[in-house]
Amino acid sequence: MQRTVLEEAKGMADLKSGLICRPGKSLKQAINRFKYVMRYCCITKLGEGVTAHGLRHGYVHHRYEERTDGGKLPVKGGKPGEVDPQLDKLAKLKIMEEVGHSRLSVSTAYGGSFGHSGRCKEVYQEVSDEQQDEIFNLLESLDQLGFAGPVGKAGEQARI
Repeated sequence: MQRTVLEEAKGMADLKSGLICRPGKSLKQAINRFKYVMRYCCITKLGEGVTAHGLRHGYVHHRYEERTDGGKLPVKGGKPGEVDPQLDKLAKLKIMEEVGHSRLSVSTAYGGSFGHSGRCKEVYQEVSDEQQDEIFNLLESLDQLGFAGPVGKAGEQARI
């Protein structure tokens, strides 16, 4: 299913630039539009205390916990050996694919590595269920406006 959607998306891309956005719009215009929508929905460091990329990191952390039956990445307080190494690797590979990366090494940018876990002094603040619902409601509003992304509620298939 995901491969079919990706193939369809490739077919919509501009042949010259490879960009997928409104016809006749440049990459800069698409980025400005994205930033405008994020500000409009108060998804900013000042507004909701988060950034779009921070939400992406949160998605990766949430999916890792789902795929490893509660395991935590090093930046969230996970400890070496808590998750079976094969399950850890498979979960990271699948999640990196979900967020558009193909290399396992990228996962350390999202979750840290156990090689550096001893240096980590603080763990990200946990998001309450109420805060998570509020964020998902904002994302649903974006979806209804036609700005869907690869984030879905827990247990739902990611939408592109």
